[in-house]
Amino acid sequence: MECWDAGVDLFEEKPFNSQLLLTKVANLLRSRKLLKYKYQIAVPVSVLHDEKRGGTESLEDRFLKEVNAAIDKHKDKPDLSVRELGEELHMRHDQLYRKLKSLTGLSVNQYIRTYRLNCAAAMLRSKKIYGDGSPL
Repeated sequence: MECWDAGVDLFEEKPFNSQLLLTKVANLLRSRKLLKYKYQIAVPVSVLHDEKRGGTESLEDRFLKEVNAAIDKHKDKPDLSVRELGEELHMRHDQLYRKLKSLTGLSVNQYIRTYRLNCAAAMLRSKKIYGDGSPL
């Protein structure tokens, strides 16, 4: 029970059926691929701006919300570096890179750029920007 509480994705006791294990691993890999696709496409706008979702929040969603909040905190800094973002999140820059890359398929700089572009697009769609480009 402790391993499931710790977030283990797959646990098999010995003796195990090798065919069943291969099927479970294939399903796990497929679900990871789907999650990566979901976060790569939807994360920058949906995770931060969609607070009305029901149920419990996954660790991945919580982490990405923290990343998004840190990027928003430095929205006036166009040259936000990976190191600065890592310091803000209390992570080393290489840990941040690996975690974001595994979740989204994007590097940290690509994620920052994509997030900011999607936020700008959302602001334009919701007309929260004046004609001269300054926010309301």
